[in-house]
Amino acid sequence: MSIEQVANSANITANMLSDIGSWASIVGLIVTFVTFALVWGIKNRFFFRSNVEDHKKNISDMSSELSSLLSNFTENKHDIDDLIARVDVELRVIESGAKKDLLADVKEARQKIKQYRKKSFFSSSNKYQTEATVREIKTSLSAIAAEFEYVKKSLMVGK
Repeated sequence: MSIEQVANSANITANMLSDIGSWASIVGLIVTFVTFALVWGIKNRFFFRSNVEDHKKNISDMSSELSSLLSNFTENKHDIDDLIARVDVELRVIESGAKKDLLADVKEARQKIKQYRKKSFFSSSNKYQTEATVREIKTSLSAIAAEFEYVKKSLMVGK
């Protein structure tokens, strides 16, 4: 073999290794993103599972408070609006880790809250800001609190 053939062979090998290194880098980047997504999901599930009792207590307390405020809807309208805003925040946090039936109940309650809070372009009032709508939201909160009992039991079993 001549020196020129050896140099060409080394050049081809170097180019091939460079291409393999580029592909390995791309595959490594994809594996990094997949790993990040999986770790993020595990973190959300763990955070949700560790706070199930707190979420249940918060939802139950807010449901009770909403029930007491409904005794005089017109006088407590501003307090009800404030409480519904806090309920929406709590439900958003729950939604990030909930699954199956609990997730469906949370989404339904959040949809009712969105409907309650929706404003019209032509008037400052909302036809859905009624006592009946707030009672529906309170009923949804009671269902979510009851669903948390089943979630808590399934977590104890290890599902």
